[in-house]
Amino acid sequence: MVFLVSRLRRGHGVELDGAVVNGNVDAILSRARDRVADLLCGGHGIWFTWGGVRDLGALFRHLRAEKVNDRDDGTVIDHQNLDELAAKKSKSAGATEPGRTVE
Repeated sequence: MVFLVSRLRRGHGVELDGAVVNGNVDAILSRARDRVADLLCGGHGIWFTWGGVRDLGALFRHLRAEKVNDRDDGTVIDHQNLDELAAKKSKSAGATEPGRTVE
C-alpha cells in the first residue's frame, strides 16, 4: 500500500482493477478500506452462522433427551405447578411414580 501511495504522489499512474488511477490516493485508500470491511463482515457472517447452526443442534439434542410429563397441563396453584403438587402428594402418601423409587 505504501508503494502505491508513493507512486501516486509522484504523479505516476497505477493500474487497479483494470483502470488506471492517476494521482487519486483517496480512491485507492477507499477501495482498500472497502475490501477490509467486506472481509470483516464476511468473517462475522460465517462466525455467527456457524454458532447459530451449532446452537440449533444443541437445542434439538436437548429436546430429544427431554422427558415428557403427561400430567403437566400448565396449571399453577400457589406458585407451583399442579403436576409437581400431585407428585409431592403421591410421594407423601407412599405411592411412587412408575420407574421411580421413594428415597
